[in-house]
Amino acid sequence: MNTKYFTIIDGPNKDLLFDAVKYAYSRQVRVNTNFAISIEPKLASVCFIKKMRRIVGIEHEDGSGDSFNIHGYVLVCLFGKDVECRFRAYYNTRTRKGTFSVILP
Repeated sequence: MNTKYFTIIDGPNKDLLFDAVKYAYSRQVRVNTNFAISIEPKLASVCFIKKMRRIVGIEHEDGSGDSFNIHGYVLVCLFGKDVECRFRAYYNTRTRKGTFSVILP
């Protein structure tokens, strides 16, 4: 397995994150969550994130109530082919910044 790391420069608020987890497997309700991430130029031609699939887990990272460890699934374009991959992220809802890692097959 290979992991690619990105920097989150903007993202959803706390309520939207928890709603996304609550409805992760619902067929009736879709919660769109998007993270704005920066991409290194050398990585852009090899791997880029196309679409967030679902957030399946969230946990408090510290006692602040604003920092979270998030994990789920994302659709990635890898060498021109769409692949669903797992992701992990650290995200602060107050600053709207964090790190995003995609676990490639």
